[in-house]
Amino acid sequence: MFDEGKFKTFLADTKANNEQMWAAWCGYMNQVKNNAETNTYNKLVTAGLGASLKEGETEYLIENTKLSGKFVYIPYSSISDSLVKIKKSEIASYIKDNESQFKVEEARDLSYVKFNILATPEDEAVIKQNVASLIEDSLDRNNDKRLGLKNATEYKEFFEENNSDINLDLGYKFNASVNQTVAKDIFAGKEGDVFGPYKDQGYFKISKITEVTKMPDSVKASHILIPFVGSQAAPQDVTRTKEEAKKLADSLLTVVKRRKSKFADLAKEFSSDKVYGEKGGDLDWFNYNRMTPAFRDFSFTNKKGSLGVVETPFGYHVVSVDDTKNNQTVLKLATYGKQIVPSEATENAVFQEAEQFALAISKTDDYATLAKDKNYSLRSAVGLQVLDENVPGLGNQRQIVSWAFSGDSEVGSFKRFDLEGSYVVAVVTAETEKGLMPVEKAINRVRPILTNKKKAALISEKLNGSSLDEIAKANNTTVRTATNVDLKNSSLSRCRSRA
Repeated sequence: MFDEGKFKTFLADTKANNEQMWAAWCGYMNQVKNNAETNTYNKLVTAGLGASLKEGETEYLIENTKLSGKFVYIPYSSISDSLVKIKKSEIASYIKDNESQFKVEEARDLSYVKFNILATPEDEAVIKQNVASLIEDSLDRNNDKRLGLKNATEYKEFFEENNSDINLDLGYKFNASVNQTVAKDIFAGKEGDVFGPYKDQGYFKISKITEVTKMPDSVKASHILIPFVGSQAAPQDVTRTKEEAKKLADSLLTVVKRRKSKFADLAKEFSSDKVYGEKGGDLDWFNYNRMTPAFRDFSFTNKKGSLGVVETPFGYHVVSVDDTKNNQTVLKLATYGKQIVPSEATENAVFQEAEQFALAISKTDDYATLAKDKNYSLRSAVGLQVLDENVPGLGNQRQIVSWAFSGDSEVGSFKRFDLEGSYVVAVVTAETEKGLMPVEKAINRVRPILTNKKKAALISEKLNGSSLDEIAKANNTTVRTATNVDLKNSSLSRCRSRA
């Protein structure tokens, strides 16, 4: 007989004393939970995939009831807009009569000018010169010798001492992955040559060739993945230690070195990578940047037919280099870089410009003309609501939204904001209280509706005659025919005109 109490005691003991078994149990329970949720979802979907007899009858009528007829068509465009006048009071009445369509939440409209803090040509020249000074050896402030990149050998230390804004990357570089403005010169160089400074993706860089070799641009390889407890993405049922995983991988390598033909069968049996394991471990062709570094380096630096064991964060891989293609020159580059950023003087100048604009706004009500006179781009943010996070054109700027709705802010209020990489001077241009949309905001929406209503009345007055032919003739148009129109058509598209 099953004893629930004993089972719970067993689980409690397992959780406290057997981490691997507890992890396996949790994995199993998660799988049971996921399966139950999936089954429930599928049953709900299946239950909803049906239709009543009445729905079938209705659908049949819609599809098969067809009508034909004749009509005279006089479009609204036949009446000039200048003949129709819409009063503000009429718009207000329409809004009142259709309240449900014009209910709005509290909102604010803003206009703003953004002052970007960008490096000037003078700033760039200084940064470029500072980077160039790191190529050759020099003396520091204490007259001690400081190695330049050309003579440096401890590159990590060089990058740290000179505050590089990019990390040291000594992976192999193909021509296509190097800035094309300098790639031709760099790939024509030899080990020890230094190139730059050159501008690349917002940095000034200098690059030193630390190694020149040949390498394929694509490799076809196979692998058998042996994970261990603690390795990345290891399945819950894996219980082997790192040492046991290494021993198993070495044993498999010994077997495939003796008989390469057994690789595919061993991959199917032992590999934790089930997707490719079912394919005999075949990873097909891949380029240099696709795989994790250790696996990548083994695959691209060894010849076709090479076998080996490689450790990665995912475990141990028994790797077979099956084929290579497009052998070409590749380089290892020690590339130092400094980001192109504005100087303190430039940032101060932009700050003063923003401050002066804010001061000028305080002395005028016509901020739009002021911005135009100064050739500033005035942008708008319309319909901001109290819980909004984003301001159009500025991204996540909750501080600006909060200010616009604060008790001190009203139409005409302005403020300067310090953002990342810019200053913004914002002005509240309109307030909308919760309730009905103001007439001013509804004009563009309501005017076409009322215009068409008045045009319809004018057109109706012209529909005089004892027959469609007389009405058509009086309005200088023709009688049209609609054939086999059903309820699925939203317009009379299948029509013919009759002179």
